[in-house]
Amino acid sequence: MKHTLVCNKLLLPLKLSRILQSSKFRVVGIILVHLALSIFLFREYLSGSRAFLYTDVAQDIYLNQYPNLYWASENLTISNLLSWQNAFGLGTPFLFGSLLRLSVVDPFILIAILSDSNYLIYTIGLIAWMKVVIAGLLFYLYIAKKGFSRYTSLIISILYGYSGQMLVRLGWFHYGTEMVFLPLLLLCLDYFVITQRKHLIILPFLWLALYHPFHFFVYLLFSLIYLGFSCFFKRISQINLIVVIRNFSLSLIIAAVIGSFVFLPNLRFLLESPRITSASLLVAKKIWKFTDRKTNVTTILRFFSNDIMRKGDFYSGSENYLEDSINYIGLLPLLIFTQFSILKRSRRQIILSSVIVFLIIAYFSFNGLRFIMNIFSYPYYKTTTIFVLFPILILTAYLFEKTVLTGKIRRSVLTINALFLILILYFYGYIQKVYSVNLSIINPVIVLLLVYYFLFLLRSYRILQSGLFNLMLISVVCLEAVYLGDVTINQRKTISGTKSLVSTYFDGTHELLNRINSYDKTYYRVEKNFQSASFNDNLIQGYNGTSAYQSFNHPNTVRFFKRLGMIDDSFSFRTYQISSNNRILSNLVGTRYLISKDNISNTGYSRVLSDSDKQVYKNIYATPNGFMYSDYILESELSGLGTDDLTKVITKIAATSASVSCARLADMKSVTDAIKTFNYETNARNLVESSFAYGMVNDNLIRVTIAHTNGGLAFLPFPFDIGWDMYVDDRKADPVLVNFGFLGVCIPPNSRVIEARYNYLNYFTL
Repeated sequence: MKHTLVCNKLLLPLKLSRILQSSKFRVVGIILVHLALSIFLFREYLSGSRAFLYTDVAQDIYLNQYPNLYWASENLTISNLLSWQNAFGLGTPFLFGSLLRLSVVDPFILIAILSDSNYLIYTIGLIAWMKVVIAGLLFYLYIAKKGFSRYTSLIISILYGYSGQMLVRLGWFHYGTEMVFLPLLLLCLDYFVITQRKHLIILPFLWLALYHPFHFFVYLLFSLIYLGFSCFFKRISQINLIVVIRNFSLSLIIAAVIGSFVFLPNLRFLLESPRITSASLLVAKKIWKFTDRKTNVTTILRFFSNDIMRKGDFYSGSENYLEDSINYIGLLPLLIFTQFSILKRSRRQIILSSVIVFLIIAYFSFNGLRFIMNIFSYPYYKTTTIFVLFPILILTAYLFEKTVLTGKIRRSVLTINALFLILILYFYGYIQKVYSVNLSIINPVIVLLLVYYFLFLLRSYRILQSGLFNLMLISVVCLEAVYLGDVTINQRKTISGTKSLVSTYFDGTHELLNRINSYDKTYYRVEKNFQSASFNDNLIQGYNGTSAYQSFNHPNTVRFFKRLGMIDDSFSFRTYQISSNNRILSNLVGTRYLISKDNISNTGYSRVLSDSDKQVYKNIYATPNGFMYSDYILESELSGLGTDDLTKVITKIAATSASVSCARLADMKSVTDAIKTFNYETNARNLVESSFAYGMVNDNLIRVTIAHTNGGLAFLPFPFDIGWDMYVDDRKADPVLVNFGFLGVCIPPNSRVIEARYNYLNYFTL
C-alpha cells in the first residue's frame, strides 16, 4: 500500500499532464484556467473592495468614460440615439460626440448602461474582467483552428489575454473591446479564404462600420495585409485570388451600405474633426523620421514588462504610460524567437518571414509607417500595435511546437539569446540608469527568464519528460501572467470606492443645482470655476455647461474655441471650457449661473445661493436663448484681429461664413469703432435687450420667441450642425454659420418664433 502511494505521488504530474492533453480538458479545462487566472488577478475589483477607475495617467476611464456611462445609465433611451444632446459640451449629435456612440454595437457598453448607476463603478471592473476572459478564450479558439495543439493554443491564449495591450489599455474602455473583436475577425478572415462566404466579411465590417469609421479603415488595412499573406502562404492561384478580391470587395461594400445610417454621418463628422486634420499638420515635420533613442529604448524594455519603466504618474518612458508602445506579450516569445534561424524553411516561408520581420522593425522605428497605419491621423502606437504583436504570437506558437515541445532546441542559440536578454536588463537596470527603470520588476523578470531557460535546457537533454515539462511550463506561464499582471492591474492608483467617488464628483454641486432648478425652469448653462473631478463633471452632476473632455468634440465648437484663442493646434481640442473670467463669451453662450469656491465680484454677477464652501452667482447678462444682430461681416475680413479684439467685435457685429440679406454688411471702420467704443456693461445690456424669450429646448427642438419686429440675423448659442433644420414662423429657412461655429438664421421683420429641429437624416445629404 505504501509503495502504491509513493508511485501515485511520482506519477501525479504525469497524470495531470495527461488530463491537460485530454479531449475533456479542451473545453472545461481551458475555461477553468482562464477563469482561475483572471479571478485571482481581478479579485479586488470582483469583490467590490476597489473600483476599476484609475486616477493616475490612465485616468481616462475615470474622467471621460465613467461620466459618459453614468449619464447614459441615468438618461439614455432609444429616442436619444438619433438625437442632439446639449449635455456634451456646447452640444453634439449623440452618435458622434462621445464614447456612447459605440453603444450601438458594443455589448460591454450596453452592460454598463443597463446597470444601476449607483453600482456602475463596480460594474466597470466586472466588464474589464469579462473582456480578459473572453479575449483569451477566443484567441485560444483562433490558434487551435490554425492547427496548433491544445497545449500550445492554451499558452498562446494566455500570452494574448494577459498582454500589455489588454491589461494596460483596459483603462481605455474601447481598447479592451477591440481585443475581444480581433480573434473573431481573424477567424472570419481564415474561413473566408477557404469558403468564400460573404457573410464572414459582412458581419465583422458591419460591426466596424457601426463602431467607428476610424476603426473601420484601420482594420480594413490590417485585413488586406492579413489576407495577402494568407493567400501567398497558401499558394492561392491567380484565378482564386481574383475571386477572393472580388468577394471581399463586394462584402465590404454591402457592410458599409447596411451600416451607412451610422457610418456615413460618423465619417463626415470624423473628416471635419481637427483630431484628424490638425493632428496631421501637427506632426508633419516628424512623420518621415526615425524614432529617437529614448523611444527605441522604451520599445525594447516594454517587451519585458508593461511596468519596467515604472507605471502611472512615475512612468519614465518617452511619452506616457498609456500612449507609448506596449509590447509585452510574455517572456516566452523573447526566449525562443531566435530558434527560427535553425529551422529548415522553404523559399516562400523565408520571403514571408523576412517581410514580416521588416514590417515589425519598421513599425517600431519609423514614424511614417505608424502614420499610414493610423489612416494619416497621427503616428500612434495604440490600436495598431496589436497588429504587429499578433504575428509574433503566431511565430511563437510555430516555434514552440517545432522546437520546445519536441525537445529539438538549439542549446547554443538558446544560451546566447538568454544571456543577451539578461544583459539588456542588467545594463539598463544597474549600469545605464538614465531611464529610471523599475528594479523591482527587472529582478523577477531575470529570474523568470532563467527559469524558462533551465526548463528548456532540461527538456533538450531529455531530463524532463514531456508530461512533467508541460505541467511545469504552463505553471510558470501562469505565474508570470498573474505576477506581472498584478503590478499592472492592482498596483496603480484607483479610487477606493463609493466614498472616494462621493468626495469628488458628488461634492455638493448636485444640491446647489437642485435648488436652482426648483425656481428656474428655463434653459440655461451652468459653469464652475473649479473641477470636481474632470471637464465632464456635468454628465454626472446633471447640468448643461460649456466644458467637455471627449475624443471627438464637435468640429464647429472646436473651431469657435480655436479662433477665440482658448485652444491651440495641440490636442487641447479634446478638452475645452469657457473660463469664468471670460465674461463676454460666457454671456454669448448663455452661462446664467456660476458655481465658485471663491468670492466673485464680476460686473453683472450676484450671489443667489451658497453652502459650506461653494457659492452660486447669477449672471444677469447671459443670453441662453440667443439674440439678434443687425450687422454682420465676413469671417475672412477679421483674420488679422487678435482674440481680445475679436471677442469685443462679436458682441456688436456677427461674423458669418457667407453673405446674408437680413443684416447690414459692416466695413472695417465699423469693426475698428466697435473695438474702440467697447464697454462691457453697455454691450452686454444691449445683447440682453435684443435677446429672445424662452420657448423650449430639448434633445431635438430649440424654440424661442422673438420680441422684436425689425428682423435681422438671429444667433443661437448651439453649434452649427448639418442636422439642424431651421424654421421661422413654421416656414423653412436656411441655417447660417455665425461667429466661427454657431447656429444662425435670417429673421424677416414681424417674425415671432424661431425653431431649430434636429434631423439626423440630414447627414445623408451631399
